[in-house]
Amino acid sequence: MTIHFFVSFFFFGLRTFVVYSEGAVSFPEFYFLEEPKDLVVAKGGSALFDCAVHSSSSSSSGQVEITWLKDGTLVQYDSRRHQLSNGSLYIESVEHSPAHRPDEGYYQCRANAKRIGTIVSQKATLQLQYLRMRSNASQSSASSSSPLFSSRVGDTAMLACPVEGLPPPSVSWTKDGRPLGLSAGNSDYFLHSRGSCLEILSLKSSDFGSYRCQSTSAGQEVTASMQIVENTDPLPHQGVVPRFVMKPTDQNLREGGSVTLPCAANGRDRYGKQPQITWLKDGATLQLSSHKDGRMVIEGQGSLRIQRLHEGDTGLYTCRATNKEDSLDVDVMLQVLVPPRFLRRPSNVEATLNSDIELECDVTAKPQASIEWLKNGDIVIPSDYFQVIDGRNLRILGLVASDEGMYQCIASNPVGNVQASTRLVIQQRASKTTTPSFQRSGMPTLVQKGFILAVVNLTAHAAASATHVTLAWKPPRLGKESPEILGYLVTWKEDDSPRERFMNVTTSEVDIRYLKPSAKYTFHVAAYGLQGVSPNSASVVVQTSASENVPGQPTNLEVTILSPTSAHVRWESPTMESTITEPVTHYKLYYGVLGDSSGELDVNIVETQYTVTGLLKFSKYGFRVVAYNTKGPGATSGRITSQTFSDVPSSAPQNFAAEAAGSTSIVVSWEPPPDGERNGVITGYKIQYKQRREKAGNIITTDGNQHSFNISGLEKGTEYAVSVQAQTVNGSGPTTDAVTVKTFMHDLDESNLPGKPVSLQVRPVANTVIVSWTPPVEQDIMIRGYVLGYGEGLPDTYRQVLDARSRHHTIRGLSENI
Repeated sequence: MTIHFFVSFFFFGLRTFVVYSEGAVSFPEFYFLEEPKDLVVAKGGSALFDCAVHSSSSSSSGQVEITWLKDGTLVQYDSRRHQLSNGSLYIESVEHSPAHRPDEGYYQCRANAKRIGTIVSQKATLQLQYLRMRSNASQSSASSSSPLFSSRVGDTAMLACPVEGLPPPSVSWTKDGRPLGLSAGNSDYFLHSRGSCLEILSLKSSDFGSYRCQSTSAGQEVTASMQIVENTDPLPHQGVVPRFVMKPTDQNLREGGSVTLPCAANGRDRYGKQPQITWLKDGATLQLSSHKDGRMVIEGQGSLRIQRLHEGDTGLYTCRATNKEDSLDVDVMLQVLVPPRFLRRPSNVEATLNSDIELECDVTAKPQASIEWLKNGDIVIPSDYFQVIDGRNLRILGLVASDEGMYQCIASNPVGNVQASTRLVIQQRASKTTTPSFQRSGMPTLVQKGFILAVVNLTAHAAASATHVTLAWKPPRLGKESPEILGYLVTWKEDDSPRERFMNVTTSEVDIRYLKPSAKYTFHVAAYGLQGVSPNSASVVVQTSASENVPGQPTNLEVTILSPTSAHVRWESPTMESTITEPVTHYKLYYGVLGDSSGELDVNIVETQYTVTGLLKFSKYGFRVVAYNTKGPGATSGRITSQTFSDVPSSAPQNFAAEAAGSTSIVVSWEPPPDGERNGVITGYKIQYKQRREKAGNIITTDGNQHSFNISGLEKGTEYAVSVQAQTVNGSGPTTDAVTVKTFMHDLDESNLPGKPVSLQVRPVANTVIVSWTPPVEQDIMIRGYVLGYGEGLPDTYRQVLDARSRHHTIRGLSENI
């Protein structure tokens, strides 16, 4: 028995996706068992890319043909390049020179099965091994002068070996020609990043001298020399602020790997202490492991090592060096890169002629992956009928027989690529009772008694747009035995095109969009009921108008942020084809803060570039460009989003307050600067405090998410001036006005309630009242503040909370003669 399935035909909206199945469908299995992997080889060495394919179709058994592509073109086999009997690609001797690199690039295995189609593998890269000095370093082994690092006894020193290689080299160190003692029990030395960075803690006189790093990889060796010399200049009488010995740099690393962010600082404060190193992520102190094998640990004086990197580790990291004189920050951006992974893969599809289908493909990746579609191994070029939706799914409109085959979604980003394949089968079902037009649509027709008649008064109106047509008609006349009309089937076809499109509607009017300008289309409309589509249809021929003679879309829009308040925007003129015959007279650049309800600003420009000034600091802007000619504006360019640079805060923290918390401590609190005045992520707050008669004060730096702090270790019964300022990665902003606070002579009791204030006096003056009092008799109980109550006849109608230092208060705005 033959079973016919019609999926979601009657109840879809204006766009209909019709999938037709004739009986049970069996899709042959055809996929890669093994795909080529990235290789790193030495010059003159050999390279082997593996490839294995599974095919379950008996018709193609033993007939899978494998070929190889390099950078998208067929590999030409010769005396060095061979395809083995198992399909693998073997390169016998890899060639490489500065001017000739025939083997470097990316490779793909391509498999073809007869009567199924073609698929290609993921991309595999071939890279050449190398070992070399970094571009900003010189080969010091042949140089008479080595880099000098001046340090004092007791300081920390860090030396970086200026060599890079693929694969990463192994590094060994010597001092004055002798191997450096780097035994596990020697806590004076730390090796970071596979030995490429040497840290010496608390320098001794014996540590000054000449150092050499020796890097080895792939049979090559590179050395570099440097010296640590003793700084014998007199120490300053006052302490010095911290100074970084080595700073971390921005890192882009693949998930699952590890990284060491080097950081060390010198600079003794007035008490002779070296800086302490702390780490923050996005303004908050990192929770570090106390175990040496933990995921996040401190190595040496303050270098941060992170293992088993994952996407959540991405962020802004701050190394903070702090002593009693000041704090110093250095910020580094860590980006954890994630290769593409499929969220939704395309699935096999069987569909009817002229129907529309959409093949799914959705991936997650960091950075975002680009997606391209292949059909039988060839790139699908987007067109009117092949549309890539939101950069992911592939929509095919008006299927024709030649659309059948293997389709692949390939997702790529800088750290990887993945591919998934699907097979599309086109059913070509015919019916003797259908008219030619509807026969191609695959829809059944009414074959029972009582046909639905054709619709009447079918008209077509071309809208202002050259790609938009409106169809309207009146329902057909119904006889006594006519079936109920459920809707209308609308089909249309461009002359000389094999593709016929259709949709179903329930109204007697429909807008057809996305047509071609200057093209002739034939439209058919027929009613349908439960039994199928009426063979009686109405038709109309429409010639769409020529494209409006306005400019096309500006291309290659680029935005370069120049400063916290300016950006340079450039673009290219529309192509000659899109501009038709009318030249561009000027451009209008639109820009605005994303999400701002005030909308966009715009400026008229004759050139194809412009520098925008007066932007808000650390704000995300959208930029787009429209070309104009004498006929009016053309299509807008795509929108580019960019964020202006951060800057130091423009305002001091708000609501700053300080009060004594005991005989040796003061509690300070504050709120961040206003949103529009922060100019970046607040990475910390600097609290400055000193005794009134002291010249030099002390500085404490808190996390960026901390809004209060308890300053401890103060002297009893002493006045201190306290202030605070916010800081971003760019530095510190304005300081609050200093608040004077006196610590208590003795620690006060907070386990009991204070007594009542004494000597309460009230003095009326016009419509104000001046209230004064003295503290309770009990002087050893902590007072945090006073509550003043007043009212007409009742003393607690109104209440005001006053701080603990208050001794009087003026109540204003009272009614007179009460």
